[in-house]
Amino acid sequence: MPGSQDPAAAGGDQLRAGHADREQAVEVLKDAFAQGRLDKDELDARVGHALASRTYTELAALTADIPVGLTRARPPGDPWRATKVACGVVYALILPGLFTLVVLPGGPGPLTVREVVTSSAVVYVVFWVLGVSVMAAGRHGRRSGGQVPPRSAPGASR
Repeated sequence: MPGSQDPAAAGGDQLRAGHADREQAVEVLKDAFAQGRLDKDELDARVGHALASRTYTELAALTADIPVGLTRARPPGDPWRATKVACGVVYALILPGLFTLVVLPGGPGPLTVREVVTSSAVVYVVFWVLGVSVMAAGRHGRRSGGQVPPRSAPGASR
């Protein structure tokens, strides 16, 4: 069918499947098992074949008898999500606290509660403002596709 998004239909058995394609086929097989469409032995055998498959045609053959509409379509997960969250926690909470300890004034006497709270508040606000700025810059970069506007040719009039 013209305009088909199915890679197997577009180029036959010569198109190589990637790791994400094999993982998606395994998810379809797991969903079919959960729905009672496959038994455990058949699931194990098909998952083994899916992980060893090299082409889209091989993967399609493993899931050809499973209705597409009955399996839950899952959006691909972000493999770096946990790392991003951990970095955010470190940046937003732990790093400013450690930085506060470094910048606290070391006067002749003990620090007052007011000095500690004021220093901590200033450091946290600075870190959060910087964090929001970095997030906004990253969002702007994603919206523009990460492309820099073209430069004019040397000697071109403006």
